[in-house]
Amino acid sequence: MHLACAEFGGVEYFITCDDTIIKKARKDRKTVSLSICSPLEFLIEEVFTNA
Repeated sequence: MHLACAEFGGVEYFITCDDTIIKKARKDRKTVSLSICSPLEFLIEEVFTNA
């Protein structure tokens, strides 16, 4: 439900600590239009690489 609301709301990132959600979303890349990642992955990707 949270993922569906995030997509409907047009968010760019869905940050979660739930490994099951991350794995399922990455497996179905064609159906999920936003970036799903863990907090650590988000920091590495957005904060440290864009500094």
